[in-house]
Formats: sequence, structure tokens, C-alpha cells
Amino acid sequence: MDAAITMAAVLGLVEPHMSGPGGDGFLMVYDAAEKKVRCLNGTGAAPTGATLEEYVLDGGIPSKGIRSASVPGIAGAWMTGHAAYGRLKLEHTW
Repeated sequence: MDAAITMAAVLGLVEPHMSGPGGDGFLMVYDAAEKKVRCLNGTGAAPTGATLEEYVLDGGIPSKGIRSASVPGIAGAWMTGHAAYGRLKLEHTW
């Protein structure tokens, strides 16, 4: 997990138009001790003002503009993954 978080953060620097902490994503982790795959959803929530009428019934999520963006969620998934599976202190993964 430490290496995955570090790699994802580095991608935000070398590929800022495609990756970074201001976006969404998923983490899939194989827990060897439990022999199970765990998934963390790093997609952000819809804006507080989003309503069913605006975002579903009136044609769906807008394709551009402020109402088209979700709250970034990948950084939260990184922190959740680190808390569960990280071995290094968080400041050493950056």
C-alpha cells in the first residue's frame, strides 16, 4: 500500500493532466492473510446541492461546468488504504 500511494502521488506530478489527488479512483488490494480481495471506492460524492430532479430526471449529470464535478475522493481512499494496510509512517510515503 505504501508503494501504491507513493506511485499514485508521483503520477500526479509527472502526469498531472491524467492523475492526481484531486480526482477519483478505486484501490483493489489482495489481503494475503485473509486470502481476500478488498476494494476501496475513491469516487467522490456529488455536490451537496445535487438533487434527483437536477441530476437524473432533467437529462443527467451535466458534461461541463461546475455542476459536472464531483467532490474529489481518491485522497480519502489513499488514507483509508494506508490506515488499513500501510507499514510506513504516512510522511515517509510522500
